[in-house]
Amino acid sequence: MSLSYKPLLLALFSYLFLSTADALSRLLMQHGYSQQQVIAGVVFGALLPVLAFITYERGWKNLRPQHPGLTALIALIGIGEVGTAFYAFRTLTYMVESYAIFFTAPLWVALLSALWLKERLTLLQGLAILLGFAGVLLANWPSTGTSPLSVGHLAALAAAVLAALRILILRKVGQSGNGHSLLLSLFVALLLFNVATMPEFTPVTLPALGLLALGALAQGGAHILLLVAARKTPAPLLAPFQFSQALWGAAYGALLFAEWPKPATLGGLMLVVLGGILLVRSRKVI
Repeated sequence: MSLSYKPLLLALFSYLFLSTADALSRLLMQHGYSQQQVIAGVVFGALLPVLAFITYERGWKNLRPQHPGLTALIALIGIGEVGTAFYAFRTLTYMVESYAIFFTAPLWVALLSALWLKERLTLLQGLAILLGFAGVLLANWPSTGTSPLSVGHLAALAAAVLAALRILILRKVGQSGNGHSLLLSLFVALLLFNVATMPEFTPVTLPALGLLALGALAQGGAHILLLVAARKTPAPLLAPFQFSQALWGAAYGALLFAEWPKPATLGGLMLVVLGGILLVRSRKVI
C-alpha cells in the first residue's frame, strides 16, 4: 500500500500554524497583555473552528469521554503544559531557546517509558537521548547572546516533561479515545482556568484584536489538521514534523522580534531535533 503524502503535508502545515499562534501570542504578551488573557483569548477563538469542525463531522454524539478520569487528568496536564510554555515564551530572549527545551519531550517519553512502562531502551535510543540533552546544554549555555539561566528555562523544561506525561497517558490507555472529546476537554479547561486566574482584563485595541483572531484561527486550524492527519498516517511518520517548528520559530523570531540567535544556540537546537527524530523514527516513542 503506497504512502499518501497528504497527511504529511497536513502535519507540516499544522506545526506551521502552531508556531504562528506561539509567535503572535508572544507578541501580544510583549505589548502588555497578561499571559492568562492571551491564552484565554486564543483558546476562546480557537474553539470556534473546532466546534465548526465537530459539527461538520457530526461528532457531537461521540463527545462522551471513554475514560473520564484520564481525560480530566490530560486536561489538567495540558493546563500546566500550556501555562509553563507561555511563561517560557514570555521570559526567554529567543523563541528558539524555548523550542530547544520543548523538543526534549520525546527524550523524556523514552526515559519515562523505561521507568513507568518498563520498556527497554536500545543503544540507539540511549545515544539519541544523550545527543538531545547535549543539544539543550549547548543551546542554553550561559554566554553572550543567550538568556541567563532563569525560571523561564525551568518553565520550558516543565512544559516538555508535562507533554511527555500526556503522551504516555495516551499510550497507556491506547489511542481509542475520541479525538474530539480530548481536544474539546482541553480547550474548555484552558479557557476556564485562565479566565479564573486572570489578574486583570486589559482593554484590547483593534490591532491586538486582529493578532488575537489570527492566533486563534492558527491554533484551532492546527489541531484540526493534526486530528485529520493522525487518522490516516501512523504517529511515528507524523511525529518528526513537529521539529519543523524549529525553522518556523527561528523565522518568526527574526521577522517579528529581530532575534538572531548565536550559532551555538542554533547548533544545539539542531542536535535536539536530530535526537528527537532518531527516537520517534524508532517507533517506540509515540
